[in-house]
Amino acid sequence: MKIFSKILCIILVLATVVTLFASCATPEGNSESESTTETKQETIESGSETETETETDPIKLYHDTYGWIAVPMVTQEQLDKGYTGGEACQAVNYVYFVESDPTGQIAFIGTDVGDIYRSTDGGNNWEPCALGMEASGGTAFEADPKNPNRILVLGTNAGQHGPNIIYISEDAGATWKGCTFESDPESPSGFRDSRDQIAFDPTSYDESLGYCKTVYWSRGWTDNLEKNGIYVSYDGGYTWAIMKDTSTYANGYLAVNQSGDIICANDKGVYLKKSGQNEFELVIDKHIYAMDFVPSKNVGYCNTVSQLYKTVDGGLTWTIVSPTREQYVDKTLWKFKDITNPQNIRVSPVNTDNLIVFDDRAGSSKQSWYSHDGGVTWNICSKSLEGQWIPDNTDYNKFSWSPVDENTVITTWTNICKSTDGGKTFKWSCAGYNGICVGSMMNINTINSDYLSYGSQDYNGGFSVDGGKTWKYMKWLDRSWGGFCYGSYALNDKVVVGGSSDGSVSEGKGNPYICMTFDGGETFVNTEHKVHGVTIGCGSIHDENIAFFGEYRTEDGGKTWTKMDNCVGVFTVDYKTGALFGVKRTQNSTIVVSTDEGKTWKNVVTFGGIMGDIAFDHNSRKIYYTAGSDRHSANNYTLYSITVDENYVATEKPNIIDIGDTNSKTGYDGALTVAVDPNHPEIVYVGCGSTYYFEMKCIWRSMDSGETWECLSRQIGDGFDGFKDGGIQPRCIRVAKNTGELFVFTACRGVWKISGPVSVYGENK
Repeated sequence: MKIFSKILCIILVLATVVTLFASCATPEGNSESESTTETKQETIESGSETETETETDPIKLYHDTYGWIAVPMVTQEQLDKGYTGGEACQAVNYVYFVESDPTGQIAFIGTDVGDIYRSTDGGNNWEPCALGMEASGGTAFEADPKNPNRILVLGTNAGQHGPNIIYISEDAGATWKGCTFESDPESPSGFRDSRDQIAFDPTSYDESLGYCKTVYWSRGWTDNLEKNGIYVSYDGGYTWAIMKDTSTYANGYLAVNQSGDIICANDKGVYLKKSGQNEFELVIDKHIYAMDFVPSKNVGYCNTVSQLYKTVDGGLTWTIVSPTREQYVDKTLWKFKDITNPQNIRVSPVNTDNLIVFDDRAGSSKQSWYSHDGGVTWNICSKSLEGQWIPDNTDYNKFSWSPVDENTVITTWTNICKSTDGGKTFKWSCAGYNGICVGSMMNINTINSDYLSYGSQDYNGGFSVDGGKTWKYMKWLDRSWGGFCYGSYALNDKVVVGGSSDGSVSEGKGNPYICMTFDGGETFVNTEHKVHGVTIGCGSIHDENIAFFGEYRTEDGGKTWTKMDNCVGVFTVDYKTGALFGVKRTQNSTIVVSTDEGKTWKNVVTFGGIMGDIAFDHNSRKIYYTAGSDRHSANNYTLYSITVDENYVATEKPNIIDIGDTNSKTGYDGALTVAVDPNHPEIVYVGCGSTYYFEMKCIWRSMDSGETWECLSRQIGDGFDGFKDGGIQPRCIRVAKNTGELFVFTACRGVWKISGPVSVYGENK
């Protein structure tokens, strides 16, 4: 019996050892289909004791990467206070809580030219949500009052373009598709248009379909009078046609009451068309600046420049909101007449006595007002600057009230801000909304890729010494906001060069000055050297004091600059030998190379068109470059390659590289920017850009020196639900040598990055 017990114990011990060994073993191989694990720690606090539970989940990979990661502009001090970053920077057309959402958590932001964003946690965190949209931005979000998953939005841009149509989402804004029109509405601009211009008819709900069938849209005015008016859809928004003889009601605020009556307000007055009738009745004969309406309660407000009107019967009758005589003579109380230029009025759907309005007064004294007594008396809203990376500006505030909490309202106030006390105070609530505009080309430091600096149109630019984890706002030429910086390069952790200009200079126009900081962005110096070449900075891989900006070169760390012969911009380096690649001229461009740190340059190849970007594979000795004819639209830019020998002499004619189907609308690749991984030069990235059609597959990667390509941009139906949609509208792409991460600096959609291939760089997240 004792022998049996000993044998049993030995067996149990062996079984335990085998089990432990199996649990610690890792499978061999490393393919995208294999699952790996990461550890999540969940802390449960109970009294004074803390218990830690550990669970394992597979790491889901996206095209052999960890997916797109936003790189928000944020300082270390802000991170220490709990702010995760999100710099906004784009003009917001519209802010919208989905009123029919019973949770009150779904909200949207629509910018003019910089994407649309969605929040699923009540306006605390945001991320891009434009999958399927071709337009640059959006405005006038409107959800079906009976089905919060069905949402309409009007596409926008800085001008009238084909993609500026109405889009529909059937999954609460996760994806979109364009609606169709009986006749072309001539692509409304939507630029800075903040009207409530789309309205569902709640009486048209079809239970079998699960949505309201009738919806209206008040189109903005154009020179073509035949296109002006109210459009209607009888199939829930999929197809549209203009209503006859409705041009008078174009460019108006639009609402539909519980009876199906249409309410329209514009600079001619307030009109009402009762359900079943053909004619609109003029209800208020005055210029209306704004209107907001709560269909579920048949309550609404509208205003002239000095008077506030209210309806409680669905717009049939309106009364002027007036204080009592005692309140009127009480000079300590603010009245509606004290608001100089009231715009964008919004009413809480939970408590219709709660109002908020923007005061578009002249100059920098713009402010917002709130009322908790139905507009009888008013107080000025306040805002905390904590958490805000960019300086304050004279933004036009737009608002949206929570559908479940009468005290919660979000607004665009330089950043997205949120109030939980009915509009009295607003705090930064912009996490994830990245919108900085990179003004031109740039390079990561060629010796230490922790040093990054870029120039920004409108907002000066940013500087990082820790690989983009934290950023310092750069006040080039001592401008707080509105500074225009095109191109920048960090020579080290203290010295940065940038091409700074006044507001009269924009990309491709005028000539910025070379400006310097020698103390990490505390003070700035204007060298008075005007840049006539390409606004791009670069450096040497051997000496941090040697750098380039436009047609200028420095070898003393930026203290003095001299013009180069035969080079007007340095784009990249040979990371093996240190040779530099630049361009001799931008029109009918000639690529040039220098093997003596930029002292002399020799021609490599000349081609027609405008230079876009250059990259070099030091193994295959391929020069990649992009070129086209219109850098602003970038639609017709194409990727080329040419092979050179050890002396950088071309051994073949340039070849056009077929990336793949990038844009079915224009027929061009739009290949504006290119980058090679310095560690693994067979890995090549291309950024395709467009100013007008944003359904483009923007970021492409080749793992075999340009032979085959894979699109890294999110697409509808790609099977990667849950991963972010990043890297859209690339302006400049560069690979960080120390990590292999691809950084994408965009024109209006912030900074993003994506990891190098996990199969190459391993699983260190």
